[in-house]
Amino acid sequence: HTFDAWFILAHLLKIISYGLILIGLLASMQESFKELVTTQEFLRLVLDNIPQQIFWKNLQGTYQGANRHFLKLTQLPNVEAVIGKTDDDFPWHQQFQQLQEIEQQVILTNTPRYNIEIEWVNTVEGKTYWWLKNKIPLHDIDGKVIGVLTTNEDITERKQAEMYLKEYNC
Repeated sequence: HTFDAWFILAHLLKIISYGLILIGLLASMQESFKELVTTQEFLRLVLDNIPQQIFWKNLQGTYQGANRHFLKLTQLPNVEAVIGKTDDDFPWHQQFQQLQEIEQQVILTNTPRYNIEIEWVNTVEGKTYWWLKNKIPLHDIDGKVIGVLTTNEDITERKQAEMYLKEYNC
């Protein structure tokens, strides 16, 4: 019986040590998860504090994310509401067919396009806006193009000032 007791005790000690190792691994994973969440929250904070509108799409033209400034334009409540939509889901899609062609060029050539000036008539507000856009290919870890990142800057005031100066000087 003493052999059985020692045998059982040895196995119990093994099980306890494996349990302690498992608890240590779980604690480490929990800490890594907290760090990941903190990093994601920080990246969201950075994106949302950039003054330009930012969004990104996959190769099929489906929105995969955006910052809060883009949400204002879409009038959607949160980023999750943008994900999965395409340009066809927004009222401006007919005015921006040229931009969809540029996005396809960016994807096919793997070459960014910078400083694209676009005039946009917001039919809801009845106002004209000017945007300065950049379209940049997004890459996966292997360097393969997986989508397009777009930045929009509202340059309406600058364009209006330029038109005023041009009118004034002529």
